[in-house]
Amino acid sequence: MQYSHTTVFPLSSQAGSHGRLQRIGEFLRRKRRWIAGIRWAVVAFYLALVTVPAFLPLPGNSALFTTT
Repeated sequence: MQYSHTTVFPLSSQAGSHGRLQRIGEFLRRKRRWIAGIRWAVVAFYLALVTVPAFLPLPGNSALFTTT
């Protein structure tokens, strides 16, 4: 089967974005441990947001959303 529609990109635009993407990729590779640490900090933060309310006392019967 032969496709009739083919997209061709000019090489000049690819060269500029390829260099930029390569620099970003190298930065991410160099900072991999730092990024992993941030990711685990976010996981711990969300875990706290989920678990802490489970151990808090329930509000009274007269408590409303607008009152604290």
